[in-house]
Amino acid sequence: MAHTVHELHSLTPRTTRVVLYNTTNGAWLVSTIPLPLSKLRNRTSDHITGRKGLQPIPEAIIAQMFPIYDPKTMKNFDVSRSSSGTPRDVERSTIPGYWIKKQPLLPNDLYLKEAFRIGEITTNEIRFCEAMRSAETDGSVSGSQPTVSTANLAVYHGVLVEGERNRVTGVVYERYMTDLEDFVRQGYLYGDGKLEIEGRKQLVEQIVEGVREGLRQVHGLGFVHCDVRASNVFLNFTHTRTRTRCRPKSRSRNNGSTVDEEEEEEEEELRDGSASASGSSTNPSSPSSTHTINTSTPASVSSSPIIITTTHTTSPPPHPQAPEPNPTTTIILTKIVLGDFDAAIPIGAHILHKRAKGKHWPQEVRWGDRVTVEADWFGFRALEKWVCERAGVSLRGRGGDEKGEGGDEGEDEGWTVVGKRGRRR
Repeated sequence: MAHTVHELHSLTPRTTRVVLYNTTNGAWLVSTIPLPLSKLRNRTSDHITGRKGLQPIPEAIIAQMFPIYDPKTMKNFDVSRSSSGTPRDVERSTIPGYWIKKQPLLPNDLYLKEAFRIGEITTNEIRFCEAMRSAETDGSVSGSQPTVSTANLAVYHGVLVEGERNRVTGVVYERYMTDLEDFVRQGYLYGDGKLEIEGRKQLVEQIVEGVREGLRQVHGLGFVHCDVRASNVFLNFTHTRTRTRCRPKSRSRNNGSTVDEEEEEEEEELRDGSASASGSSTNPSSPSSTHTINTSTPASVSSSPIIITTTHTTSPPPHPQAPEPNPTTTIILTKIVLGDFDAAIPIGAHILHKRAKGKHWPQEVRWGDRVTVEADWFGFRALEKWVCERAGVSLRGRGGDEKGEGGDEGEDEGWTVVGKRGRRR
């Protein structure tokens, strides 16, 4: 029998939970394997299915977890249209150029305790994505509404449909190089503390404006994002380091004559920024090491390069009379998008299933309340403050919410708990 691995989840340092899908008969199976997650990530599904202890997931639970595919309201993603789109790629969510977003089933046994909630979250995500696709293809959400730009929103490519049951098991997006959380963590706003302040400020301004435009576009579609955090902002960029070594304009040859020399320039272009996430395992939207760089530039992203000059180098001077080389880093942001729409709901709807929590969410908005766009702007102000603090800049005196911070700092999204109104996981 042919199986694909739908999800792996570490239970303990030495045990892993796995969900498998049988492509022959459409059965879903779950098992606990006495191996650490690190040893199973690259194993084939055949290796896993060769072990004992596979248990079928009841049909009633499957029906709640995975929405039925509706060809009238959903776009089906055709895996075969990708030359590299193999079942193994789908299993690992690594189709080149695409990211397959799947809702987690195993943490805290969600598939047993909150199967209906998993299905509702996926349905909400598809509803938003289809509204976004409608705006892109028709020019507006409805005939009476103006055109809504989606240039700063993650590109949606359709839903992944598996099995004879015609169930949606994933949502397919464009793959981006990194998320903002990792971009900051990797040091592109720091430069070991030696980046020029103006260069950092320009980077931050572009990022903040890109997120602002993304939120306006979400609201223009009639939705609230409900999860504005650094790990849900995705970036494409190019990163070039140039070292200019200034030698004396003339030097003596061995025969006593002199020769003029030009400045020497060494340039290395780096396509950095392999994303975390997603999670990204901390963030489910996060891409793997295979990247597609989209060089198109949305209106909110300046096409002018951001040139950042450092003031130190670890290399010795090339010539006793020459100054130390002056490395210049050029970072060009080619795409800034807001993504991860599984918490998005219509403006004015009740917040029931998923949202940001902690410092990313206004405390006065509780489970069951109707949500407005102000919840998103609260998260935006927190994100703006966080990225400014990390870069050591101030944007024209603007700051985030005084109590908010925009980084993830290890916090997960908020969830309700079945049967416990108002409580959180």
